[in-house]
Amino acid sequence: MAILRLCDTLTSAETIRNTWVNVFRKNFNSKTKYMLQLSKLSSEFRLDDESPIPPLASWDNFTLGTFLLTVKGAPDVLLDHCSHVLDPTGGPPVELGSVERQRVTQIQEKWSSQGQRVLLLARRVITDEYLATYSDRQPEDFANVVEGYMRDLIVVGLVGLIDPLKPDIKQTVRYNSFKIVNLDPDRSLLALVAARAFVSLLSLVRFSWHIITRIHDSASFLR
Repeated sequence: MAILRLCDTLTSAETIRNTWVNVFRKNFNSKTKYMLQLSKLSSEFRLDDESPIPPLASWDNFTLGTFLLTVKGAPDVLLDHCSHVLDPTGGPPVELGSVERQRVTQIQEKWSSQGQRVLLLARRVITDEYLATYSDRQPEDFANVVEGYMRDLIVVGLVGLIDPLKPDIKQTVRYNSFKIVNLDPDRSLLALVAARAFVSLLSLVRFSWHIITRIHDSASFLR
């Protein structure tokens, strides 16, 4: 919801929904750690090279027979599927070299240390005759073809999300004990930051707390 509200300040969400038609979607799950969507332009819209439809750019060479693959998920998972990154000056994407990769990783680690959940956004324009003539008779085959395009993605950017503690949390936990449990081994740093904020806020309230986290399939207990 937070990302949707942010995007709505740039381009109306209603406009985007009316412009694009969802062809295929793979929802986020804890195993793959990303979600993807394949879209095509609505038949009611025409392409204009001088003012391309968001999020398209003139260098996309997008046609009515092509598709837009958009992906969001864990940076440490998706970065290996990316080959380019958007040029902040507005030009064509630049190659995702070691310097650019390091920069993305540094931003991710900085935001994570501040308690933010970081998502990487990426996209790719696809031209595929099979996808264009697809019917519902072989949905598994279609999904496999779409998954095959999870390479040479273009990094659009990073998004940091955070859920601040509510102001009335002291009253909520004053007479209770809490155990904070983190079941995701990839969120150890985020869990520690959240726990520290929790303890700091409730420094005047006596309570017992434990954090359970997994690192490399082994359990570490912080007390």
